[in-house]
Parts: sequence; structure tokens; C-alpha cells
Amino acid sequence: MARPLCASCGKRPASYLRTASGKPLCLYCLERSLARSIKRSLRGLGVLERGSTIAILPSSLNPYGLQVTHRLLEPSAKSAGARLETVAPSGCIASTRAPVDERLIGEYEALDVIRLERVYAAEAARLAGASAALLPVDATTLSLLGVEALLGGRLDYIIDSARTAFTVRGVKVAYSLSSVEAEAVAAYAALRGLEPCTPPWRARFSFSYVFKSVTRGRGPELLYGGLASARQLSEALLKRATGSCLSCGAPGYEGLCPTCSRLGLHSGRLLSRQ
Repeated sequence: MARPLCASCGKRPASYLRTASGKPLCLYCLERSLARSIKRSLRGLGVLERGSTIAILPSSLNPYGLQVTHRLLEPSAKSAGARLETVAPSGCIASTRAPVDERLIGEYEALDVIRLERVYAAEAARLAGASAALLPVDATTLSLLGVEALLGGRLDYIIDSARTAFTVRGVKVAYSLSSVEAEAVAAYAALRGLEPCTPPWRARFSFSYVFKSVTRGRGPELLYGGLASARQLSEALLKRATGSCLSCGAPGYEGLCPTCSRLGLHSGRLLSRQ
């Protein structure tokens, strides 16, 4: 049976049915669509500035995110006169190595991981001489983090699912895939044969089964509806928030947030000294 034509270009056979739009896409049009989404989400954040160096970090929340972000963002970075630097621990293909202190290896709640990774991103970016850092956190993961915060009774963490950029110790840390669903990222990585890359810690989701049970087969409405709800609640919390965590940049804290205090992230020494 012949494959349907791409709904975007109408010329090439489709390689992937994108659930978010319901349209079959060829690899070229999928790539173009994802690249446009990433560029749009980063626009206005002041990340792609002429002469700047941007570090791209791996995330345990999306194993293919580093390679996907680098491949899709590189043309836009060159046009803007910016330089991309992939920074990762041992075992990953990257231009700069940033080995992690062994004391951080293990499994953590997903809400703790997102803050841990922001601190790691800022420190690794400074190692690479970068003024900004990109973490490949996708829209699906942001919705899951919102579910974790709501059902886990950690409402002060809802901000982590709603904001897409933080200032962490003078380094701007942004989520590069915040407007792209995880399924599309995985499909593109598979079609391009990209290698996974993750830091040496794992994220544990306690309530993700609730989200997945109600969204299965229902298209993107609940995914992006969940993000919209998280942002509305986050905006309400931000109106009352004062200060921000001195380590991960999360708003609403005087001093350190519970995660950074518990994991000892205030020292700023997440990288191995070897």
C-alpha cells in the first residue's frame, strides 16, 4: 500500500503522522515545522544574539533532545551570528565535556530533576564560556510536571511547568522544546537516526499515569489545555511571589527552594573535579 503524500508540501511521501495536527508529514516538512516551532519559542528571550555562545545541555526528561535541538537550531544560530556548543557528561557526543559529581547520580522526583538540571545547565554553560543554556524540555513533559505538582500537593512547583526561561546565577536557561510534543521529537530522532544523550540521573514521575490515561487517543487538546491551565495558575502564584531561589532561579523563595536545599545544590559544585 502506497504511503500518503505529505499534507504540507503535497510532493513527497509522508513519513510520520503528527498527532498534534493530524497531518501526515514527510521528513523535510516535519523538520521544517519543528525548527520553526523552536525558533518561535526562543524568539524574544534574547538567546540568539550576535556573537553569543549558547550551550545545549542534555536532559533526562528527553533523551534525544540535545541532538534534536542542535540539529534544528543550528541554521538559525548561524544566521543570527551565534555559536552553539553542545555540553554533556561522559558517554555523549558533545563538543565540551562537563562530567557530573558522582554524589548526584541516582533517581529523583521529576519536579526535583527539572531544578537540578537548571543548576547543572548554568554551571556547565559557564564551563563552556556560554552566556545562555538550552535544556531540551518538551511540551509533553511540561504538562506532566504540572500534573505532578497539582496531584502531589507541591503547588509552588507549578511554575516549573509554566515558565520556559529562568535566570540561574547570571545565566539564562531556556527550554528549547517547550512548544513541541515529545512524540514528534522521538519520531524525528528515529527518522534521522540520532543518538540519545542523558545525564547520569533519572526522573521519576508519580502521577503521569493519570495524565496518560485521560489523554490517550484524544489528540493534543488536553496536552496544550494542561499547559494553559498551569500557566494561569502560575501567573496567579507569581503575583504573590517575592524573591527567587539563589540556586535554581525558581520564583517565590527567599534563599533556597526545598529541592536545592535538600540536594545540596547551593554550593554550585555539580561538576566533577576530575
